[in-house]
Amino acid sequence: SQSRYGAMLSSIQQLGATVYKNNANEIEIIGIERFPTEISLNCGESGLGSRLLISLCACHSGEFKITGEGSLLKRSMSFYLDLFNENSRIQIRIIMIFKLN
Repeated sequence: SQSRYGAMLSSIQQLGATVYKNNANEIEIIGIERFPTEISLNCGESGLGSRLLISLCACHSGEFKITGEGSLLKRSMSFYLDLFNENSRIQIRIIMIFKLN
């Protein structure tokens, strides 16, 4: 079982950051030098996590797959269709496994 923040911390580590759990209430995160150009991230059931990770990936070039679990899969993410359409100035490919309507 993941901790309350497990999915987000896992995604941060997958992106290349180093996470130190200094004690029960303190986490230190050392950033990355280069953002990956291709990655698959699972947000668990975190709506905030999915929005943060989708926005973060949108700032970089590459192909990103962002998924979720449980109730997150039932939430609409249709507003991203307007942001990432073929006429968009954002030229990336984000594969989202969420409800789009």
